Amino acid sequence: MAKKSAALKALRRIERNHLPNGFYIVNYHEICDDKDEGELRASGATNIYIGESKFLSHLEYFGENFPMEDRRDELTGAMGIYVSEVMWWLYRPLTFMIWGGVFERYPKLKAIIVEGGTMFMLPPWLKLMDFQYNEGEISAKLGDFKSHLSMAPSDYFYRNVGIGASCVRRDDIENRKDIGVNNIMWGSDYPHPEGTWPNTNKYFAETFSGIPEEDGRKILGGNAVDFFGLDRERLQAVANEIGPEASIFN
Repeated sequence: MAKKSAALKALRRIERNHLPNGFYIVNYHEICDDKDEGELRASGATNIYIGESKFLSHLEYFGENFPMEDRRDELTGAMGIYVSEVMWWLYRPLTFMIWGGVFERYPKLKAIIVEGGTMFMLPPWLKLMDFQYNEGEISAKLGDFKSHLSMAPSDYFYRNVGIGASCVRRDDIENRKDIGVNNIMWGSDYPHPEGTWPNTNKYFAETFSGIPEEDGRKILGGNAVDFFGLDRERLQAVANEIGPEASIFN
């Protein structure tokens, strides 16, 4: 407990806002001081929640006086622009952490992205970073920006990053191999109206039918147990009582 507490204090000191709001904040890829470095190394696995930041620059979308004044109705396409860009703010800290060698220096560190609703965009994002990592001829003029990494960017993602998956569609589940079958952690998104409640049983039948049971069990609970180091036996007892039946995979 003491190690984890020290790690959380270290993370609070080095946690950085990644959003451009007109003021300087140290970035996720900057090297922390010796004290933080030691505490993080000693901590083992620590989890970082990366969701849509409250600091997201809504002013660019909804007007300079937002939220006191919401001008989305007069700023044509404001919501469309927002929903098309918000996922990149979600992935951006990981871009910094992966290329910055954070997971190289702290191989036990874990980060989780949540409430993205755009899992289908993860494979092209990973493909882009892997292309830049593996491609040599075109990027040679840019200098050495990757020798500090011992693996491709996608390898760090699959090893260190979890996906708190809400609003998961059938096609996302079918694309689980590319997204990361060991990374996806399903959630109902309760009580949001876009979540599965109160039709979760129907959702299970429609979304997981025909999915291999081994993969389905990982996504619906097993991955979260492994990622957070939870008590599998205790949670299995709860799942046996209130969880979905294995028949949803038939």
